[in-house]
Amino acid sequence: MAAYRHECKHEINTSDFITLSMRLNAALKADEFARADGAYEITSLYFDDVYGTALKEKISGVNCRDKFRLRRYNNDTEHIKLEKKSKRGGFCLKESAAITSTQAQSIIGGDIDFLAAQGGVMAELYSRMRAGLIMPGAAYTADPILF
Repeated sequence: MAAYRHECKHEINTSDFITLSMRLNAALKADEFARADGAYEITSLYFDDVYGTALKEKISGVNCRDKFRLRRYNNDTEHIKLEKKSKRGGFCLKESAAITSTQAQSIIGGDIDFLAAQGGVMAELYSRMRAGLIMPGAAYTADPILF
């Protein structure tokens, strides 16, 4: 069962970044999903309404909000996640479900009936999309890039 966590983000200068990176690299194991250079590419497709409400709430720092996204790393189409990220006050919760590339393409194309029987975050996305509350890429682009 997922639990809310406290998440704080801080801006740091380049000098502090280098110092922290060196200390953390000495103490922690490298991310197994990272490339050889230690980085990884993240591709996300967010869901929103036609007014861009989720994006506006994020920018404005609204304390009680939800967002859905499809996400993959390093262009790996074998490992795609449907995620719902919730904020309640200063706490965050992330729920996710692994989906196939075919399922991602179906969601993007509006063929979502398969989501209803899945439960969890998939069923919630189905309900919100079916009710016309959100769609992929609504506020971000008129023509979502095929994921």
